Formats: sequence, structure tokens, C-alpha cells
Amino acid sequence: MSFFSGGATGGVGQDHGWVLLPEACIDDNGPAIVEGYAPKGADPLALARLLTEVANNAAQRGGCASDEPLSAPEALAPAPAARPVRDDTVCGIAGLTFPGPAARERAGTTETVQRDGGPVWSCEVDNHATYAVTQEARLIAGIRSSPGYTEQRRVAGHEVMGADPTHVVADCGGVPTYFAMEVHEGYTAALEEPGAPGLRSLYDNFVDVAGERFGCTTS
Repeated sequence: MSFFSGGATGGVGQDHGWVLLPEACIDDNGPAIVEGYAPKGADPLALARLLTEVANNAAQRGGCASDEPLSAPEALAPAPAARPVRDDTVCGIAGLTFPGPAARERAGTTETVQRDGGPVWSCEVDNHATYAVTQEARLIAGIRSSPGYTEQRRVAGHEVMGADPTHVVADCGGVPTYFAMEVHEGYTAALEEPGAPGLRSLYDNFVDVAGERFGCTTS
């Protein structure tokens, strides 16, 4: 997806997108979004504009609209393309553990990595794991309002809060930073093979090495 923030916060792909409603729309069920689908190959920018308009209408009907309406992005960064996983790095991050048992699993596996500088950094290692990091204030507010958000065990030495052990918010140089990891079939199917990293060590490694980009320290 191409993520955007500023006048509105959301993400769009070739046939799917979402936009976050204003913070005043948060209730006991957590944040509110509008989500929509379009024919594959539809213009992502047009979809972002449509979803932003729907989000504004929903906020008005719900009595939680901001003083200034949400505004759609004028342009979108292109969605990233898949590329082979490199031998020396995963997701372009030195030291990030490959979410599989051995080099043979790495061979032929692709990854799709968001560029740095957007509201969300993410990487999907095809059929193995998806990682995401954000410091975007509206997204953090929504995450913190989600049901079940509570203190979690330490991750890579950090005191954290979150929805579960692999979706947490840490303090990175005074900035709340969300780290999320989802594992997929390629990882879970290989857990019994020699050399497959455990879920806890995989996530700790992710927060440790990815967190360096976001000013995360434990000192």
C-alpha cells in the first residue's frame, strides 16, 4: 500500500484502502475507519479522495467531525515492488533475523519494503512475516484506544504497552512508537525445523534492530 498522513491518515493499494476518522470518533470499540474496495487497477489517488470524502461524511453523521475536514493527499508515493530477499539483510535492515529456519528458505523468497520517510514503515517477507513501525500521532492514538491495550512484557529491554506481545508501543527518545509483527504460514510451518527462530526472539530482534532507526534505546 501507499500510506499517507497530514490532512488525512490512511493507506491505499491497487484495489483496497482505508482512512482513519478524527480522534473524536474514538469510542469504547477503539478507533473508527472507513474501508473500501475498488476494481483492481483503479487509480489509488482517486480511491484515497473517495474514502476521505466518505470519512468526512461519516464523522459529520456521528457528530465527531473536526473543525477542519479531513483533506485527501494531493499525491501518493508509489507502492513498493517485491524484490528478492538479500543474503546479507532482511527488509533492508542489517541484523534483522530472517523469519525462517535456514538459507534454503531465504532462496527464492521475496520482500516488499516501504520507503523510509512515510507515516508507516513496513516490510512483508512473502509468506513468512509482516513487520510495521509507525510514529504517526493519529495512528498511535487509535492504537492506544483499542480494547485490550495494556502493559505487556518487556520487549528488547523496553517497557511497553500494547494489545498483545507482538503489537506494542514503546518510548523511543520521547516519541511513542508502534512495532507490529504478524507471522504467516511459511514461518509457522517451519517452526519444528532446526534453526527456526522462536516467536519471542524474532520479535525482540525486530524491535531491537528496527528501533535503532527510530531513536529507541534502553539506557
